[in-house]
Formats: sequence, structure tokens, C-alpha cells
Amino acid sequence: MHKAAGEDEVFESRKSVATFLVIAMLGPIEAFGTACDARFTFDGNLADSSGSGLVGQMIGKNDSIASPQFVDGRVRQALKLDGNAAMRALVDLNYEVCPQVTIAAWIRFDGDLPTTTQSIFSTGGGAGPGLRASGSTLTLNGTENGLMQHNAVRKNAGWMFVAGVYDYAAGTQTLYYRTRSVTTKLGANRRMPEDAIWVGAFNDQLSNATSDISIDDLQVIGRALSPGEINSLRVSGIESICFPDVCKDPTELPSAVAPQMPNVGADRARAGAVSGDIGSKVPMPAVGADWARAGATAPPGEVTIESTEPLPIIEGTQSPAPQRQD
Repeated sequence: MHKAAGEDEVFESRKSVATFLVIAMLGPIEAFGTACDARFTFDGNLADSSGSGLVGQMIGKNDSIASPQFVDGRVRQALKLDGNAAMRALVDLNYEVCPQVTIAAWIRFDGDLPTTTQSIFSTGGGAGPGLRASGSTLTLNGTENGLMQHNAVRKNAGWMFVAGVYDYAAGTQTLYYRTRSVTTKLGANRRMPEDAIWVGAFNDQLSNATSDISIDDLQVIGRALSPGEINSLRVSGIESICFPDVCKDPTELPSAVAPQMPNVGADRARAGAVSGDIGSKVPMPAVGADWARAGATAPPGEVTIESTEPLPIIEGTQSPAPQRQD
């Protein structure tokens, strides 16, 4: 078929415009929602809101299907763990694919402190991310026997922020609890984790099942958050974190462009909140979920923030790993 003069140029021009529009629409989505990311808010469902489309499933004893129990959470609702069921989601934290990962959540111990090992978050067998409790001790799963911290759990203490940061390339892991942290090295003897995560048990057999604990806003982030970012996550939520394709680590930003938590009582307009391309402005932390969804940002020249002191690092010890029961 004969083409008129200049028709190829017109076609290429239209194709370029179409490609640009597709990239423009997909660009902001990549700020959160990679293969190593997941977020479960537990607001009446087990859906992953990071953009993966995954939905968790409650599994009971003998491979039965169970129903989730939702209770009042720190924000909206939380998942209640009673020892008879656990949530499983097909999030694969293979450390060759996810060489850095951060897990974070708010947990609450509703009854007496556990007298046996209870798995709050797990990637099954291996050296993958995981968090377990026994008495007042929290243990971050890892190589050898994991990273243990005594006297981290308090009875009747309400909601508690916890996070685990794994950097397999650097060979380190850090446990954060409330406003404290402890770091240790990851040994070279690593076994691959399984291709799923469990909340409330160690695996499908409900080994080390968790009871009388509630969990809210579980987040899996595919990079190692800095101490400053962990503090922002604890204080202001996920919307306060600058992802690599949006801006630098907040601890490295000058005060003129670092994100801040605006005064809730002060008008949003005073904080310079605008809507627009998040790739060209610094994201503002959310005051409400609706504001975060709208992508509110502030002009860099109008934002100030007080510097945040790094969280203290203390030496950790090691605890026995839970026995796997097949």
C-alpha cells in the first residue's frame, strides 16, 4: 500500500506521543508497588493495597479455610490473631530478588504475654524476614538464631511499632521497637525463605501460632529504610517516605526541601498543599488517607522541618530459632 509523503513521520510522531502518555500514567505508580512490596491495612479485608492485586487468605488447622477476625485497630481496623488461624499471602521475599527489605507494623498484646514462641510474621523456613515473640522478648528472624531483644514487650502497653530492616548485600539486620533499635550482622550461612508470608503462624501447619495479638498496617517495603525514614514511618506513616524514584533519603535532604508533618490544626493551604505531578515535587506526609490518595504535595521552597536525631543503636544478642513442625 502506497503511503503519502510524510506519513511515516506522522505515524512515528503519534507513536511517540502515545508512548509518552503511557509512561506518564505509569510513572507515579512505581513509587510504591514492586515485586518486593506489600501493604495490608486489615480494614475489613486481607487485600494488599500496594498495587500488586494480591489478597491474603486465612488458613486454619488441617489446611482448612478460616474467616478473619477484625477488631478496632490503631487506625480503623486490625487483624485479630487467636492461635487457630493465620493469614498467608503469596509474597515472595527471595533475597536474590529482594536483596533489601523492610517489614513494619503496629502490634498489640491483648492478654498475658506469650509463654511460648509465637510467630507474628514469617517467611517460613530459611533466613528470610520474620518476627516472633516469647515472654517480653522480641526476635527478628535471620541467620543463626536471629536477633533477640529482651524486655521489648510490655503488658497492657497498647499499640507498639515494630520494624525489621534486612540488607543482605551489606550483611546486616536491624530490629526497631517503639523508638529504639538494635543491629547485628547476618551470617553467610543463609537458607532461602519460602515463597509466601504468614501472619500469625510460622507456616501452613500453624507452627508457633500466635494468640491474643492484634496487628495493624503491615507493610513490606523493597529496600532498607534508614533510621530517619523508620522514624518518619512510625510518626507520619508510609506517605512520609520518599522513594528512590521520587526523592532522596529524607535524612540527606536540606531542610528547605525535606518533608514535614504539617500541623493538623493549621490549614492545609498554610502548608502549601497542591495537587500535581509527584515526580517533580516533594511528597507531603498524610494528615488523612483522603489527602494521601490525592497526592498532596508542597512547593520545596515553602517547607521546613526540624532535624530528627537517629534512633539509638544498641548491641543485640541471639535467641534459639523456633522449631519447625512439619
